Amino acid sequence: DTVLVIGAEKLTALGGGTLPLNDDDWEASQGMVMPALYAMRAMRYMHDYGLTREQLALVSVKNRANGAMYPDAQMQKPVTVEEVLASRPVADPFTLLQCCPTGDGAAAIIVASDKAAKKYAGKRAIRVLASDLTSGRFTPGFRDMTSPEITVRGSAEAYEEAGVGPQDINLAEVHDAFSIAELIYYEAFGFCARGEAAAFIESGASAINGKVAVN
Repeated sequence: DTVLVIGAEKLTALGGGTLPLNDDDWEASQGMVMPALYAMRAMRYMHDYGLTREQLALVSVKNRANGAMYPDAQMQKPVTVEEVLASRPVADPFTLLQCCPTGDGAAAIIVASDKAAKKYAGKRAIRVLASDLTSGRFTPGFRDMTSPEITVRGSAEAYEEAGVGPQDINLAEVHDAFSIAELIYYEAFGFCARGEAAAFIESGASAINGKVAVN
């Protein structure tokens, strides 16, 4: 009825640099690394939807501003668009401040049944409405790099299971190892339409006091 779940990750044990990928991954065997993959996604999105480098940098500006308000954040210094764009290049169009640092972390959560939770009257509980595990589909040939099919499908399944829609979400923590990822996930989760992620972040919709506070 009651379970303590603990998760931990120690990326510093890998020695820094780009994270090693699985040897049996076909693209990894051809030399693919994560900065390059997301850089290709960013370049394609910029080509298809007119995203500018300044708009792309807003992801780092927003999230560093959020981190500056939290004493345990790994990065606690706010940055400007100009500082983000002036940091050293990593994989075009990414600069250093648009790439995640290596870090270690851990988290714990107590998961309880309704019956067990009732024993702790007065304690704040969060109800889990849905949990979706989605596997990717191997797609040879052309793939649309501006939309993660696995996330579009998985989020639709989670929404259906939970009985909610994107309009009901006001807080989201999404993958943002590289700045373009967050923008792509705005659209994959239905927070805005395809091609509208730049306008979404520029309007402040994903700010901490915005329509959907992201990261």
